[in-house]
Amino acid sequence: MHSSSCRSGSAGHELYEWTIPEEVAKNPILQGKAGFLNEGFWFIRAIFYFIAWSALATFFSTQSQKQDETGDERISARLRGVAPIGIVLFALTSTFATIDWMMSLTPEWYSTMIGVYFFAGAVVAILSVIILLVNFAYAQGALRGVVTVEHLHDVAKLLFGFTIF
Repeated sequence: MHSSSCRSGSAGHELYEWTIPEEVAKNPILQGKAGFLNEGFWFIRAIFYFIAWSALATFFSTQSQKQDETGDERISARLRGVAPIGIVLFALTSTFATIDWMMSLTPEWYSTMIGVYFFAGAVVAILSVIILLVNFAYAQGALRGVVTVEHLHDVAKLLFGFTIF
């Protein structure tokens, strides 16, 4: 930890050396990245990520609840149409959020694959959780007649594919 960051008292200054003007002044790498790594632009991007994720969650949740109440199949078709856009939006925003929040902890280091690596890891994690929860619910008798062995095989194949990826 830098002595100047300890004096600042701000958690952001302790985590992100590029928020300390003295550090930027003596580091040419930080100076070169100053257009991207500055507090104002960083916060704008963070706010955008949370707005995008909240909008996706709210849209899919409200539409799904509305479809449950009305049984309107057009809502399901609309959700299937928006889902690919939502996946791309989530993939891009989570990739860039990873770059912003993880890579900027050590701005001298860079990777062109960290976002993809994070996204693939997130998919592996969620598929693993799905498998565990579905197996538990199935063992309790909650999903009999709804989930078949083929469903579990499909999710396991996706998990295997993303693990290899």
